[in-house]
Amino acid sequence: MMFSRYMAACADIMQEIDPDLATKMSGFAGVVRAGVERYGKFKHPEFGEMYAYEVDGYGGRYLMDDANIPSLLSIPMLGYLDMKDPVYLNTRKFVLSTENPYYMYGPVLNATGGPHIGPGMAWPMALIVQLLTSDNDYEIEVGIKQLLSSTDNLGLMHESIHSHDQHRWTRSW
Repeated sequence: MMFSRYMAACADIMQEIDPDLATKMSGFAGVVRAGVERYGKFKHPEFGEMYAYEVDGYGGRYLMDDANIPSLLSIPMLGYLDMKDPVYLNTRKFVLSTENPYYMYGPVLNATGGPHIGPGMAWPMALIVQLLTSDNDYEIEVGIKQLLSSTDNLGLMHESIHSHDQHRWTRSW
């Protein structure tokens, strides 16, 4: 997604320098996007049409999201789709649910984590992406309160915070 979006943007810039190369770049971006749309989407029984995190080229798919950017949650931030796009909204519902094996929730912080730092470890960065891709005032208010109250009184946002214990975090910066 990110690659096709940014290749298309680079093709626009290249148009002034080398129109033939710009045409090739634009075509390549289109082919990549068509592949994402053809092979990266599927109909989930609960969430409807959505994007998989990863596909294997043989019909298999990995359903999850990771806290880093790029991520499925960050699709609108990348400029790939509008945040009101129905397929994105279905994907977002999945990412922010317990069906996503790396969505962490608890009294301290509700956000996506990842496979690298262990169960329960939510990333403030993922919550920030969630808020930046939302137009729901309540969701934004709750998320900001979680971010502000999960610093272990250090005034810094950590890389990750245990969703049930604000004293367990990674990276003191």
